[in-house]
Amino acid sequence: MFGRPFPQDKKKTISFYTHTDPTMGAKTLFVRGTPILVLLLVLLSIKNKPTIFDGKVNKILLNEISPRLAGRHDTITNDNNDEKQGQNIDNNAAFSTAEQQTISKENDEAIPNQNNRHNGGRQENVLISKQKIKLISNRNPPKKPERQNIVLGNNAVQSSLPTSSEKTVAHILNRKPVYKVGDELLIKIVARDALSRPKTTGGDFFITKLSSIYPVQASTAGRISDYGNGTYVARFVVGWSGLVTATVRLVHSSEAVNVLKRSRSQKIRRFFSCRFFDMKSNNTEWTSCTFNQNEKVDYSKNICDFSRQDINVTWICRQPKNTPCVVPVECRQDRNKSLGVDDVFTDEEKALLEGDRVEVPANISVIVKERDKGADGIGLPQCRPCLPEPPSEGHWYNGTWYSLRCRAQRGFDREAAIRCLRNKTIYLQGDSTLRQWYSDLAKTINIEDNPNTALKFLGPTVTTNTSNNINIHYRFHHFPISGPPPRPMNVFSFTADEIKNIVGGPDVLIILGLWAHFCAEPKETFRSRLHGIRHAIEHHHSRYPDTKIFIRSSNTRGHVTFSHLRDNSNWYAYQLLLETRDILGDLNITIFDVWDMSLCQWHEHNVHPHSDVIKNHLDMLYSYICPK
Repeated sequence: MFGRPFPQDKKKTISFYTHTDPTMGAKTLFVRGTPILVLLLVLLSIKNKPTIFDGKVNKILLNEISPRLAGRHDTITNDNNDEKQGQNIDNNAAFSTAEQQTISKENDEAIPNQNNRHNGGRQENVLISKQKIKLISNRNPPKKPERQNIVLGNNAVQSSLPTSSEKTVAHILNRKPVYKVGDELLIKIVARDALSRPKTTGGDFFITKLSSIYPVQASTAGRISDYGNGTYVARFVVGWSGLVTATVRLVHSSEAVNVLKRSRSQKIRRFFSCRFFDMKSNNTEWTSCTFNQNEKVDYSKNICDFSRQDINVTWICRQPKNTPCVVPVECRQDRNKSLGVDDVFTDEEKALLEGDRVEVPANISVIVKERDKGADGIGLPQCRPCLPEPPSEGHWYNGTWYSLRCRAQRGFDREAAIRCLRNKTIYLQGDSTLRQWYSDLAKTINIEDNPNTALKFLGPTVTTNTSNNINIHYRFHHFPISGPPPRPMNVFSFTADEIKNIVGGPDVLIILGLWAHFCAEPKETFRSRLHGIRHAIEHHHSRYPDTKIFIRSSNTRGHVTFSHLRDNSNWYAYQLLLETRDILGDLNITIFDVWDMSLCQWHEHNVHPHSDVIKNHLDMLYSYICPK
């Protein structure tokens, strides 16, 4: 099969002659030499069945793979040192027959195959040597061709399939016979695709958890470092003794994350409309509106502009035909115009976002023993603003959160909470997750007269405890707000305005929680709102430097439908936390990070955390307000 090819510069000639049989009186045809006849049969056989040759001109038919190639495993090497790069190198990656590479023993080059009719117009790469290996188009290609690997010289460059949970591997990086409480446990994660090929780029969205079930329920979340080459390291601080088990879950592959990025930056998924009302003519008219600066160019003419440059807010509406440009009386998300799932994602992208919904096979368990001084808060600083980032936020232990950021107090009962809040005035502005805080605080300080703690109320509202001089205010943040019910605009105030207008002092607390309704918005909308809030905080602290300001972070949530996942992926929520740290992290405030508490909780993930979780949130809050 791999013998020398026939010479192509000389033509083989076959001579024929006749002689007359004097007896028969007929002519008979002879072929000179039996070998020539054999050669003719070989040529006819080659014409009917394609064969792979090598030599100066190699012809390769992709649909006729030689049996000698079918059992071969190609080797992918990487010159990078595994310890230096943190990257796993697999020299025995196997490929199926449909995924075979044709690699010459000399230096290889990749050229585009422009003749494949089933690649949707894309160019697919195959390998040729520098000796002009010619590629003949696949006359019978498979209906769904697999993507091919490309190998250039000694460097492996993979065009791989999406990251697979089942094929991704994880193992302990710093294995010990026994760990002690307070030790660090490192788990190395090597992302692989469905064919077990190592990924060479980062960007996968993993979550990791270390937990025990018996005799105690305990858990902590891992801090994951992405090395950008398909390798990740999860870092845990082991906070309790016993047998602990690590789990790794792939929430979104890097390919799915890229889909989310494009969706967030290139497509407006939610549309809003507002109702204008003319009291003189009693006319009402709904028009489309936006709070997104990226859409401003689409509203270039005949608009009502309610934007506020001083607080960095965009709000523009199409001008109504029969009513004046005054502040609308109510606004809502326009579900009829907002994009459906099929308008945003292809079927392939949907499959990427849904993922394979299985854990990475890790089978990692270690034994942890007590030490004389465990990681129980000893030596931690008092809870205050601007604390350094800890290696872990803490861990759950039988329903109680043990912080590693600061010396938190636990188990505040009603009397202790009222003592802590005595003579305090608290302003909360944010979404419904912050409304949970307000409801619990209001019930704590005023069990007899607790006005309006219904699930959907927007505020503004206040709960007081007159005998202890405690006042707690709540107000929902301004648009964008998801959901179709019209909201009256007279109840809203921009967060930056509220911060500027509050009279502060040492007994005044401002608590903000804006994230859940911004997940479906472009990143620029949230960033611009945070920059306006930053300016307002700096202005407020220039007058009232003792005011305590808190920013409650995002938390994880569950997703019932795909359309809900589209707008509210936990990847979006985590990005908002990173943006908050980036824009507000250097101010004299407390970013109240509840992400890890939510990530490793024992309850189902919900945008509105369980009441047990909220109680631990508030214990942490009391520890910041009353650190002694």
